Amino acid sequence: MHRRKIEIRWRYFSTVDKKTPVFIWCEGVVIKVADGVTDKSSSRANAATIEAGALRIKWPEDTDYDEPETFSWQLLRTDKWRKQVHYGWRCAAALAARSAWPPILTGKALARPRSQVRSERAGAAPGGESGHRQWRPDAG
Repeated sequence: MHRRKIEIRWRYFSTVDKKTPVFIWCEGVVIKVADGVTDKSSSRANAATIEAGALRIKWPEDTDYDEPETFSWQLLRTDKWRKQVHYGWRCAAALAARSAWPPILTGKALARPRSQVRSERAGAAPGGESGHRQWRPDAG
């Protein structure tokens, strides 16, 4: 997952209409996966430990909106994989054609339900979507 491009669906409110949310897909680069022990939310001594499986994402500079390059920790949930919801996520467009399911990640929030694993082993496509290659746990 390290150095992979990923897209996350964000909800934001425009400066014109502050009451109606607008959703956009933003592309960033995964630079680290938290181990749950050494990664902290900040450099302060008493900073909280980041949950295992959270991704450190580098967001590029956006000159159109005068926004600098930023970094954030994101804990992605498998039930939001390729969903059109707030914090939905997917591989970037260049990777989407090669990947039907996200790479195996660790952490409780990213664990798949046993029923989903059983259905995948029986030949069903991940997430119940048709037209995808079968995901195998040993394939990585």
